[in-house]
Formats: sequence, C-alpha cells, structure tokens
Amino acid sequence: MQDFNYIHSNCFEITLELSCCKYPKEAELEKEWLNNKESLLSYIEMVQMGVKGLVKDSVTGKAIEGATLKIDGIDHNVVTTNRGEYWRLALPGVYQMTASAVGYESLIKKDVVIKNTTAGTPLVLDFQLNPIGSQRYPSVNSPDAVPVVVDNHKSSQSSSSKPTASLKASTAGVATVGQHWAERWNQSVHNMTSKYDFRTKTEYKHHNYTDLKDYMQRLNAKYPHLTRLYSIGQSVESRDLLVLEIGTTPGVHRPGVPEFKYVANMHGNEVIGRELLLLFSKYLLENYGTDPRITRLVNSTRIHLMPTMNPDGYEKSLLGDCNSEYGRGNAHKVDLNRNFPDQYM
Repeated sequence: MQDFNYIHSNCFEITLELSCCKYPKEAELEKEWLNNKESLLSYIEMVQMGVKGLVKDSVTGKAIEGATLKIDGIDHNVVTTNRGEYWRLALPGVYQMTASAVGYESLIKKDVVIKNTTAGTPLVLDFQLNPIGSQRYPSVNSPDAVPVVVDNHKSSQSSSSKPTASLKASTAGVATVGQHWAERWNQSVHNMTSKYDFRTKTEYKHHNYTDLKDYMQRLNAKYPHLTRLYSIGQSVESRDLLVLEIGTTPGVHRPGVPEFKYVANMHGNEVIGRELLLLFSKYLLENYGTDPRITRLVNSTRIHLMPTMNPDGYEKSLLGDCNSEYGRGNAHKVDLNRNFPDQYM
C-alpha cells in the first residue's frame, strides 16, 4: 500500500506496507525475507532506469547548478545538483528532452532513446548550454540539438537532492509499460538466484535496539571497505538513529552515481521492514564480489539502509501484536510516518 509520495527534484520517495501482521512471531521472518528479497533488489535497480548526465557552461566548462531538465509528456521536472548532475527516471521509449537555466539558452535534444537500463547502465546524456549573449559554440552540441532562448526563466526547486527510486515516477508519462517489462518481472520472480544466498549462518529473529546496534557494528567491522556506519541523530529517548551505507567508496559521493535509501520501522510496532533491512545488508555484503548481480548493484549505486526510524516505539511494542497501535508513535506519541519528511519545513 502506498501511503504518500514525496517528490522533490531528483529525489523520489514512496512508503509501502510489507505485512498484514505488524509484529509477527520469529517463525514468520524467513517467509517474509523470501517474499520480499527480490523486490528489495529490483527496486534499487530501478534507480538506473532512465537517463542521467551533467549540465555545463559551454564557454567555461563549469557545472551549472539549478538547471531544469524536462521530458516532454512528463509533468515532473528535475534540477541539477551543485555538481551539475541530474538523474531522470523513465521507462524505455523515445523522448524529447530540454535543459534550461537562468542566463542560458535552453537546449532541446530530440529522439532521445532510452532502452532497458536496469542492469546498471543508464543512458548518459550531457548538456552544454550557451550563455545568453555570448558567442555561439555550435560544435559542443549534437546535430539534433535545438537552442531556444527562454526569457524570465525561474527555477523554484532545490538542487541538493540525491535520487531514490519511485514507483509513481518510473511509470509517469508513458501510456503502457509493455509486454517486455511484464516478461522481465515474471522471469525475475520465478528465477531468483537460488544459487547465491547467505554465505554464513543466518538467524531469523527479532532484534531489540541493543541487538540491532551490535548487528550493524559487526557488519561495519567485517566489511570496512564497503560500509560506513553513521547516525543521523538521536531519538527522544537518546537512541542513535543508525544508517549503514554500502558502496565501493563509503562516505564519498561519486559524480553521476545515484544514491538510494531504505528507511524502515517508522511505526515502531511494524517490524518487518526493520528485520528485512538487517538481513538485506548481510545479504548484499556477503554476496559482493561473488554474485554478479549484487556486485553490479553495489558498484553502480550508493546505498543507505536505516533499519529503524522509531527505536523508541519499537521498544514499547508487543511481540505477536498484529492489529493494535501500541508502540506505533515515538516517545512523544507522534506518528513519524505522517511527519516524515516534513514537507512544510
């Protein structure tokens, strides 16, 4: 079930419910892992589905921050970061793209062909914009580029966001997904890589805050070249809000490489996501360098996993409670899923 979509520039976020029972018994956790493993992988792969690139000044070669990228037929535009980067999720098809920025001639590129790019190789399409009033540099743009002067162009969107995947965004502006995508989904579900699984003994159990923290610290210590463990702050009751970053350059953004985050357990008594992200982090790290799919995924994406947004509510929730709201809010009884992120700040 989708609760809310928060869409801002390159950042696409979606909230999903994973289980009918909020806090099932441990015997159910292995089944939940098997039911959701493929979805967790496929959804991250979708961040590569579309086109990405840089927008630069054609004279100086410097990155242009806040440039707007528009695909005809899709309502939502994206803007470039302070490094001039952009990411645009899109299904396979032929598009017309426009790049524009204050003080520059807009640039239209026609017949932009986006193919099946979920294998980690999205279309790379750079734009070089001519400053208004400057000498033309036609050689820097492709033959199909059409410069257009736009007066009084204003951009109201922030340029600091990093991309995450969105079910809504990945289907926007396209009439049909096509038989190819349905066939690919069926193949992925029925041919899950059973050859590759956990490399070490894996327990399917619930983790309280102390256990969760220890679990994440052990993974970080075992895979220092692939992980960074950091806290985004503390809960009301002073528990760290921990995030495990997984990638080939922990702590460093690589230009053009998209960033993806999973945030779980915003309702403290809804625990499936919390346990799945712990299992998922172990699965990614143990299979990196051995499973080609996992290796490609980690090489091409900077992944942030936050197993619990609401550790205080979790500590108050009850094992086996499938329906009540006990432990749902944080220590101030605030429903974090209705206040995260705060769209009015």
